[in-house]
Amino acid sequence: MSKHKELLIRLYITVLVVVVVALTLSYKVVRISAIEGDRWRAKGDSLYVRYFPVEADRGDILSTNGELLATSLPLFEIRMDMKANGLTNSVFNQGVDSLAFYLSKYANTNWSQSRYRSHLIKQRKKGSRYMLIKREANYAELERFKQFPIFIRGQNRGGLITIRKSERLKPYGHLAERTLGSVRDNVQPVGLEGYFDEEMRGKDGMRLMQKVKNGWIPVLQHESVLAQRGADVTTTLDVRMQDIVESALMNAVVYHQAKWGTAILMEVETGAIRAIANLDRATGGGYYEGFNHAVGSATEPGSTFKLATVMALLEDGYADMDTRVDLHNGKKVFYNHTMNDSHWHPHREVDMRQAFEMSSNVGIATLADEAYARKKKSKEYIARLNQFGLNRTTGIKIPGERAPYIKEAYNNDQNWSSTTVAWMSHGYECQITPLQMLVFYSAVANDGKMMKPYLADAVVKDGKVLQNFGPEVAIASIAKDETVTSAQELLEGVMLRGTGKSMQSLYVTIAGKTGTAVIDYFRSGEGRKKYQGSFVGYFPVVNPKYGLIVLLNDPTHDGFYGGEVALPAFREIAEHVMALTPTQYMPTPKDSNDLEKVYSVAAFASKSDMEQIAHTLGVAYNNVVESDWVSWDAGEGDVLALRSMDGLEIPDLRGMGLKDAVFLLENAGLEVRATGVGKVKKQSVKAGKKVSKGTRIKLILG
Repeated sequence: MSKHKELLIRLYITVLVVVVVALTLSYKVVRISAIEGDRWRAKGDSLYVRYFPVEADRGDILSTNGELLATSLPLFEIRMDMKANGLTNSVFNQGVDSLAFYLSKYANTNWSQSRYRSHLIKQRKKGSRYMLIKREANYAELERFKQFPIFIRGQNRGGLITIRKSERLKPYGHLAERTLGSVRDNVQPVGLEGYFDEEMRGKDGMRLMQKVKNGWIPVLQHESVLAQRGADVTTTLDVRMQDIVESALMNAVVYHQAKWGTAILMEVETGAIRAIANLDRATGGGYYEGFNHAVGSATEPGSTFKLATVMALLEDGYADMDTRVDLHNGKKVFYNHTMNDSHWHPHREVDMRQAFEMSSNVGIATLADEAYARKKKSKEYIARLNQFGLNRTTGIKIPGERAPYIKEAYNNDQNWSSTTVAWMSHGYECQITPLQMLVFYSAVANDGKMMKPYLADAVVKDGKVLQNFGPEVAIASIAKDETVTSAQELLEGVMLRGTGKSMQSLYVTIAGKTGTAVIDYFRSGEGRKKYQGSFVGYFPVVNPKYGLIVLLNDPTHDGFYGGEVALPAFREIAEHVMALTPTQYMPTPKDSNDLEKVYSVAAFASKSDMEQIAHTLGVAYNNVVESDWVSWDAGEGDVLALRSMDGLEIPDLRGMGLKDAVFLLENAGLEVRATGVGKVKKQSVKAGKKVSKGTRIKLILG
């Protein structure tokens, strides 16, 4: 081959290669610029600018009266861009002294004006684009900073950068803290905040940010996409009642040095939770809201469970209020296992009413065992407990509710044994939360209708109701009317004659049941036993308004029985709650039993005092006497009457103060002698006896 042809071939190959490369490059250029242009431009831009989310403000949580229980407080991080386009040397030099002065007054008072001036000049020379001015400024502080020299020119002309953040604030501090809850990163959401997180969190906005040496700064002063605030949640909580409940519970757990305690106040007719408190003992001392025991702690309830057992017996016709039972002086062997009452007592055979009122474990267990020990009958017992709703959760809209534990009859996997009925009958071998127990007792107070408890009343956004909650019937009737009526009588009897008698209130009638459970009976060896004391019931007795449970776990000082550690707090709460509306919910007595309850508040007194008592209790009465001293009498219809205590018929003076007793007797023309200190304990002349003027009567005080 000639050299000429060889050169031509090489030339053609070179040209071909060049053409191929050129075509390839042209294709790539077209593809990158036209076909993939948007993607590559976005990728390039993302190295310098990027959209960042702007967290939306969470919605508020409000009380039933509209007070803020939880809200989002806007906070602002204030920084300065020393290389802002409009921040010329002339502008900076002219305003730096004045800006340094204001920063020393409002940003950091520990820095002098001269120190701030030097710092600003130094950052200017370094070209800092993200200089920190103040980390957490509130809205009022931000507005002040915007008026400072240089900053008044804004972001582009004055370098002012503001980064908005939110801080969750509870205006009432720790009040209902665990119930309100929280939502935090890497932590299980709790309370109302957790349950309604999706509704309350809102929708985040977007803000275009530019990458600089030390981080990212906003391209624009405001968000490109505005954040949308979350919805508000209105609750059933009453701030005044919540404060009452928490204070009483705190006093109880501190005095009795309990491990933890809980208290819940609920309207029996609606299921609205008005207050809920939980307190745990801290390792270093003191108490705090660490866990929502009201819904999350299912424990063996002890004697408060006896109400369910007695109702089952009544419902099935295996016993009535007058059924006799042998208490064996408070100690009896069931299938080689010994059961004891709280203490030895002289009682042998009593009726079921008395056994319940005195909270006899042996009495209630004997009745239950005789009725339900056999397999078929055991299934009837469990069916009744389920009928009462004791095997179901309440469905309250708050995370963490524990399911109750009610064994299935003769289920070996659940360790059913021959002793199960006897021990379950008084609150062992079963578990239930305080709220679930309260819902059951409130159903009894509500004439058998069980209401679903609720804390959230509505979800509202921009004045529009998105979700509406309210009273919801869980079980229309948990038992026959006569069974419920008998249960109410039993609970009233506990306070009138039984384990709650010593804690009767002078201001509000209470019905309920004491409960004490050993919580470490399975532990072998010596050592201090641990107990749980509770009281659950309702008030006032006639036309009940509120159900309430108070429970103290492992009290270690001055008592452990429910009547000692829980009932005093229950009474305190009931009295203070009713004092908020002293005449609104008190009933008018309608029968002899109601007359007895009102009479027990004040058998007789001065006319002015008796009228005040009637007004406070909301009792209607007829005032047709002119006497200075009066007593209650059964008037016509449903209205009481005041009757004169003048004359020479000796009244029952027991429980009366000496001053009033002497005044009353001497005004009647009698001669009085008194010994001792305190109130009248005994009197020498029996009540009701007619005497003549000048008769001497001796009073013994104690």
